[in-house]
Amino acid sequence: VTASATAHARLIGICTADYDRTINLSAMTADGKPIGIARLSKFPNRPDAAELKLVIVDAYQRTGLGTHFMEELMRIARNEGVQEIRTVVLDQNEGMIKLFNKHKFTLTPRSDAPHLLEVSKKVDDA
Repeated sequence: VTASATAHARLIGICTADYDRTINLSAMTADGKPIGIARLSKFPNRPDAAELKLVIVDAYQRTGLGTHFMEELMRIARNEGVQEIRTVVLDQNEGMIKLFNKHKFTLTPRSDAPHLLEVSKKVDDA
């Protein structure tokens, strides 16, 4: 397999929506500029658990958008039978840590990389 074929297959995987496994949410300004994206992806080897990814443009942080994304992702997770949400965050990312604490996630320093926090939450925890 050539490098270009591998790159093409990877791009297809990234760009193709697999709604059985991945849900993407996005937020845009009135004129269509992207300001945030959130993704929930079920783990292939554990479909009752999903990885969370969340990015918000700096100018739109601390506006409630992260909370809105989190509430929607939790609702979607419940509807999809996801029992646990997981991710990793830098220990210096105060905004995300505050958001995770607000939503009662558990944050644990990684033993192999203390500057990273393992983040998890049982979905049925309100």
